[in-house]
Amino acid sequence: MIVLGGDEPRWSVADAARMADGLDLAGVDIVYFGSRIRPGPRRRTETPEGLEQALASGFLTRLVVLDRIHQRLAGTSSRLRIVLRARAGQGYLGAVADLNQAYSYYSPERCRRNAVAGNEALVLGAAERYPGLAVSAFVSRLGRLPAEPPPRGLFDSRGRLVPASYGFDARHAAVLLRVGEKMVQRAAAAR
Repeated sequence: MIVLGGDEPRWSVADAARMADGLDLAGVDIVYFGSRIRPGPRRRTETPEGLEQALASGFLTRLVVLDRIHQRLAGTSSRLRIVLRARAGQGYLGAVADLNQAYSYYSPERCRRNAVAGNEALVLGAAERYPGLAVSAFVSRLGRLPAEPPPRGLFDSRGRLVPASYGFDARHAAVLLRVGEKMVQRAAAAR
């Protein structure tokens, strides 16, 4: 198992890409993103790429790492499982039109909710976007990761499946992932 994150990471998209490219995945069965998704500070803070920090570290960096892992493992017989620690399934759909909060009044809680929705999109859109990777989300605030986390879907600390947020379907997940992907591409082009 590889554990990424903790309680301290405030990664930029470029940091996540470098870290993902350097991961040694030989013999690894689970990659666990252990950092919590927190609201940012009262004032907007940005990564060097101009992305809102909580959104970047809570969603966009995970998207980059998953994309890089999937590219590296495409065409192999790897059975790698990805587990995200996220409060998905809470009814947050994400502000698709302004995910980075560049055009609306800044709210740390709204940024956290956008990151949570992004993680739900990663899980619900994973089968189509990352064939060959089993992506699930650990949605419990408290408790330890179960010994055998379910291979797909949202689950709690006892390994029980949790329903997706109302109105959150594969189509919404695909839209949110495309928006996140375009943000990452713009950030990479700005460097």
